[in-house]
Amino acid sequence: MSKPDPDFHKVAQEKAAKCKQYIDSLDQSQLKGNPQAIADAIDDFAQENRIMTIGAAKSEEIRNRLRQSKPKHGAELGVYVGYSALRFAPLVSGTYYSLEVIPEYRDIAQHFIQLAGLTNVKFLLGDSATTLVKLHDELNLSEPSKRSVLDFLLIDHAKELYLPDIRTVETLNLVTVGSVIVADNCKMKYGVPAYLEYIRSTPEARRQFIETEPNPNGYYPGRWNILYENTPVDFGFDAIEVSVVKAYLDG
Repeated sequence: MSKPDPDFHKVAQEKAAKCKQYIDSLDQSQLKGNPQAIADAIDDFAQENRIMTIGAAKSEEIRNRLRQSKPKHGAELGVYVGYSALRFAPLVSGTYYSLEVIPEYRDIAQHFIQLAGLTNVKFLLGDSATTLVKLHDELNLSEPSKRSVLDFLLIDHAKELYLPDIRTVETLNLVTVGSVIVADNCKMKYGVPAYLEYIRSTPEARRQFIETEPNPNGYYPGRWNILYENTPVDFGFDAIEVSVVKAYLDG
């Protein structure tokens, strides 16, 4: 896939608004307090309207992994209508942070989250380079007596930001041994291949990359000494990359 069309976000916002209209037209008593029912209804809408949600098949794969890992804190880069938060936040025992740059998307997602009765979702609005720093501060304010980290991170926003933002995540020490990082849309040819090459590379290759390639996000070079266990999961129409932090090397 090439670089997105300039009208991409205009169309995506129109579809997001239509999705809200569709959900609001349904029997609210069947949806209130039921995040999975709302997500299922969004899937029904998506049958006739292609929208930017991770979808049922991929979300169930991730939910199975979360059931095993039992994360305390989670986050997502890219919110859109809040579908992923509806699917994953109920499996996070602490706070699920939703980072979004477009206010209209945040507002629709917030509407669905409130309808679902989810109280552990917190939205951070702004570009990811800024909101990741806010997320770092939020985590440390939540438990000032110890360093808090993300046990789960979903990367599902602008594809050209996958690589700069994982480097920022590493530099801010937002993940630790056992953290699960999932990148969506891994069959896209724009932005994602650079992320995959980085996350799959050896520590030595990553160190050379960090030393020669500045991060567009600013001073967030990344961490060469993180060992990842990477698992691509192919769904035919798309793929996700599951990366688990296995260890930190000395250095």
